[in-house]
Amino acid sequence: YGADFPASVFRTRLDRPDDTDGSRRIPVPVDRALLERGRDRFQTFFVPCHGTLGDGASSVAEMMKRSKPANLGALAGEDAYRATNFRAVRLGFGLMPSYAVQLSVEDTWAVAAYVGALRIARSSRADDLPPDVRAQLAKEAP
Repeated sequence: YGADFPASVFRTRLDRPDDTDGSRRIPVPVDRALLERGRDRFQTFFVPCHGTLGDGASSVAEMMKRSKPANLGALAGEDAYRATNFRAVRLGFGLMPSYAVQLSVEDTWAVAAYVGALRIARSSRADDLPPDVRAQLAKEAP
């Protein structure tokens, strides 16, 4: 699928500056339920290639010689990031097929929100959390 088209074709499709499909604005509230739904769909469809953290580190990626799965945390800009994740899941990107048949539009947004949460979590430090959240984490620590 990705072998027949140059990467620039896919990049152009994913990085459109317009907002004709509404993908620059997440149309549903981002709450715990949405993130849990996104995590479930991410684990089902994307962890085998992109890894648990979305960083492209997985046993499947290790075996891929031609093109490795993307590090989903490497994109900059929240709006661009969500739009690119949404479009990549709906349209496919490179060697990754479209998941438009397997995932509804709502599930696609859930995945995009979850990947965004992974990105934020990887770049956050416990010291940046509010005191009450740090206290709760301390109680839950092994």
